[in-house]
Amino acid sequence: MMVDDPGGMHPMAKFATTHWSMVVAARDGDSSQAQAALECLCRSYWYPVYAFIQRRGHSAEDARDLTQEFFARLLERNSLCRADPVRGRFRSFLLVSVRNFLSDAWDRSRAAKRQGDATAIPFEELGSWEHLAAHAAREHPPDLIFEENWARSVLGHTCRKLREEYASSGRTDRFEALEQFLPSGAGDLTYGEIAGRLGVSEAAVRSEIHRLRTRFRALLRREIAHTVATSEEIDEEIHFLMSVLAH
Repeated sequence: MMVDDPGGMHPMAKFATTHWSMVVAARDGDSSQAQAALECLCRSYWYPVYAFIQRRGHSAEDARDLTQEFFARLLERNSLCRADPVRGRFRSFLLVSVRNFLSDAWDRSRAAKRQGDATAIPFEELGSWEHLAAHAAREHPPDLIFEENWARSVLGHTCRKLREEYASSGRTDRFEALEQFLPSGAGDLTYGEIAGRLGVSEAAVRSEIHRLRTRFRALLRREIAHTVATSEEIDEEIHFLMSVLAH
């Protein structure tokens, strides 16, 4: 789905192929595509769950195991029936699901004895994020930590896709010089300093920043479209995520 595609196809016709809307549409049936879409979403947004679980009082090691077990159970075939359109966004569905998982009286000692046929998500890269979760745990309640890390994940995925586009055209250096002007960026170089670094005029820098931000917004809408059930929710979700990060 390309929400920024100016083609003549009706937006809702395209939207029907997005990840979460595909999962919701398949809740009353069996769809291998929907199951694959759900797994893709889980792979992209596992970190907010990990941070949420850790903030609920679990150690980093236990949070790692519980996060792994949560997704292994969520990705079983019967999980599609829990995709309630009333819950709307995948973000909301995931938070409700992990709350239910943690409140379940199921014997956690079985986490070390997972069945081999359960679909799991590898978390080898989780260690690089653990210090962030530990820091956040000292400052905010679990739900807010989940929302903040969800927002950062969305922006991070969007930024990586934009970087890949620049890299594919041999302009990685241009992206690295200008990414400070994106919502997820950081830096204090002036237009003049960037112009000198790139060997272009300040006017050219301003023009390039405008194009960068325009493309970022288009990619952000596309990323968020994968996590909501209808196209009408995209702008509302963008506003919510920006407000979360502004606090």
